[in-house]
Amino acid sequence: MPAQHFRLALFGAVGRVTVACRDGDIRSAVEAHPFLARYLEQIAPHFELDEWVGGAWAQALAEWESRATQPLPMVALLDAGVSRLQLDLMLAAGLIEEDSRFGDVFEAARGGDRRPTFGLLLAWWRVDADGTDRTDAVQAALLELIHTGLLHVLNPEAPRADWMLTVPSPLWDALAGVIPCVGWLRYIPMQSLPRLADYVAPQLALSQCLALPQALQAHPDAVLLVRGPRHNGRKTLLGAVARELGMPLMLTQEPIYEDETRWRLFGALCTLLGALPVIERDLQPGENRRLPALPWKSRPLCLATSRFGAWSTADARALLAIELPMPSECERVQHWLATLGEAATVDVADLAATNQLTSGNIRRKPVWNSSGSSSTTRYWLKLKPPGSRSRNGV
Repeated sequence: MPAQHFRLALFGAVGRVTVACRDGDIRSAVEAHPFLARYLEQIAPHFELDEWVGGAWAQALAEWESRATQPLPMVALLDAGVSRLQLDLMLAAGLIEEDSRFGDVFEAARGGDRRPTFGLLLAWWRVDADGTDRTDAVQAALLELIHTGLLHVLNPEAPRADWMLTVPSPLWDALAGVIPCVGWLRYIPMQSLPRLADYVAPQLALSQCLALPQALQAHPDAVLLVRGPRHNGRKTLLGAVARELGMPLMLTQEPIYEDETRWRLFGALCTLLGALPVIERDLQPGENRRLPALPWKSRPLCLATSRFGAWSTADARALLAIELPMPSECERVQHWLATLGEAATVDVADLAATNQLTSGNIRRKPVWNSSGSSSTTRYWLKLKPPGSRSRNGV
């Protein structure tokens, strides 16, 4: 359904380009660019041309969206505050990504550039469906798209009117509901995330862990810090919270807040895909980090981080924090049982009593042989002598 919605919305931008590229002379546009005839043939049975580029098409698209039975990336943008005008401009800027022949249309209009420029889109969209001049609104819409990372300027050193605009490829894929491949990002579908009910929470933080989904619903623009040692359930807890909220998870372990382009792309992708943004980054004692404003404060921002250092935000978001201590002996028993199963040939109570590992290191699923030793684990695990008892008597 997202792909179908993407195509329907794309036709609106195609209609505007077809009419504008030859100053309203459709026949001339088709003669100069014969491939446009195919688009006209698909629309003609349903809309007259003036309806195609006017309010009727936009109204029909909105009605289609209201009947959708699954989340739509472009509707997520609209819900986050992107306007219909901005969405149309974004689609127009990306037409060449969908059909390279639109490069010929832009080149003919500009005399050299195969991508649309700031000035070209401003000229083609400056008059709305009822003939009202909206130059200021279109200019503001384009600048906001650039500011939020939905559009990228390929030649920022040029005069503004000559800026060549493009939609970053990962965003273009996400608009159609395709999960983009970005080396520094990991997308985890909601169905693959753990359940909060199955999460082995430290007893000291149990009530806080269980209250996190409700806290984030009450403060949807908050920053949540999950502190503690690495490999100790920080990301697992955030994944469980995301599932409880009905969201997939978008994870990065890179300091993308230091790169404005990647930071904007991260925020835009999380909005389009409805994902909970998670950054895993540890700080050193005395280290301070300030997060820049993330476009669209419509969802929480989560950090899996160390006990040390201080985080702050440029947009004054509320900060929520929880610390996950090392698991107790009883909790380590639960982790070992979950990893090895009830039929384990080793005494999990002894493992828990003598090996003070983090929850994540226990859950790395070592393969045990019949002698009770591990054939693949990276750690030297100690076993108590036969017949001895663990401290908790298990």
